[in-house]
Amino acid sequence: MNPYPKIQLSHLRQIGWDHWDPIGIRSFDTDDWKENAADEYDSYLLQVVSKLHRGETAALSDLGGKLRLPV
Repeated sequence: MNPYPKIQLSHLRQIGWDHWDPIGIRSFDTDDWKENAADEYDSYLLQVVSKLHRGETAALSDLGGKLRLPV
């Protein structure tokens, strides 16, 4: 059984880059980071989506704090 709901990873990555990026990868002068680090935050973002999918909204406060996400 896959613990993650079916999602378009490219859309999830865009949310991560646009609203999160705690280590500042997107601040590089070139667009090379898009190819080289595209999956940098995937596991964290997938955890958030999986918890939401299971209805674990209370857990998002703790996870959001770790990820520095607004919850």
